[in-house]
Amino acid sequence: MEPNEILTEVTANWARTTASEIMSEKSKTELIKCLQLIKEAVNRNEMSTSVSSIDNLVKQELTKRGFKVQFYNVSSIDPREQSYYTINW
Repeated sequence: MEPNEILTEVTANWARTTASEIMSEKSKTELIKCLQLIKEAVNRNEMSTSVSSIDNLVKQELTKRGFKVQFYNVSSIDPREQSYYTINW
């Protein structure tokens, strides 16, 4: 990119759009893990699965594919209980 192009093309909107479109290797790995969990749940005749954390880009991709991703905040003094996400279809 030439210096003059940088001055005109780099905007906040460009940065948001570009960052949202670029899926990192970490996000791709996480998406594959989520898709595997979905396939395993389907094979058990279930309509949802859960994960402890999910990257925002992965959440967007799952939503784009028609899945519903919900966050559940668990407030407990028991350290074994933690917040989680469900992926429903």
